[in-house]
Amino acid sequence: MELFLHAEAWIALLTLTFLEIVLGIDTIGENAFSIRDLILLALAFLILIGFTLAMEAFHKEIPKRYVYVAVLFSFTVELINLRVRRKTEQHKRKEH
Repeated sequence: MELFLHAEAWIALLTLTFLEIVLGIDTIGENAFSIRDLILLALAFLILIGFTLAMEAFHKEIPKRYVYVAVLFSFTVELINLRVRRKTEQHKRKEH
């Protein structure tokens, strides 16, 4: 478990995860990642976490609550956006 205490290990892990998402996007699941906005949101989260880890590797501390609030806010906005879109599409279908 000592391996996970090093920033370099986390950077390597996130890089491999990023490559898996980018290269294997078709096999992950059509329902989960069929919405382009969710893909971009997931990649933005990976970039945010990678940036945070890179800054920690240079001994620049970013308070975790800033990262968590940014992630939670983005995710909440996206969920609201998806719900509004779904209701708008249902309303359009009923009119036609």
